[in-house]
Amino acid sequence: MEIVHISHRIDKDREYFDVYVRVDSYSGEIKNAEPHKCSELTWIDIDNLEDPALFQHDIQVIKKVRK
Repeated sequence: MEIVHISHRIDKDREYFDVYVRVDSYSGEIKNAEPHKCSELTWIDIDNLEDPALFQHDIQVIKKVRK
């Protein structure tokens, strides 16, 4: 795994740090060990960024990182 981007976002009453990683190969299943802090971990197809699980800001970050 390689960290390719970290973003810091501030919402009305919350603060977020989003970590984007590139994975070339992985076996097994990912597990969210802190569901009270993180709602979901998911793999996405980098060529299908219209996945409804993604937020618009995630799509923009991924497109910029790919450049």
